[in-house]
Amino acid sequence: MTRPTCLLAGHDYAGWDWIDDLAQGTIVHVTTGPCAGRYRVVDNRWHARKGGPVPSWMGRFDLVLQTCTGASGTGFSLAQRL
Repeated sequence: MTRPTCLLAGHDYAGWDWIDDLAQGTIVHVTTGPCAGRYRVVDNRWHARKGGPVPSWMGRFDLVLQTCTGASGTGFSLAQRL
């Protein structure tokens, strides 16, 4: 997903478990693709489910980093473009 929000996701069991809990203020550099740019993490969220429709709040952010969190949920780091 790249519009209205860039969504980058990875499986927690494949080494991407760190992307959902980046500290607020962390600068993220996406180096290639349609989401290329610099972003600042401004929030983190967690849902007690996997899959389903895209949450309505997602459109308020320029970049969403998403991963599963074990068997029970999905975690997000949310960022704004600099």
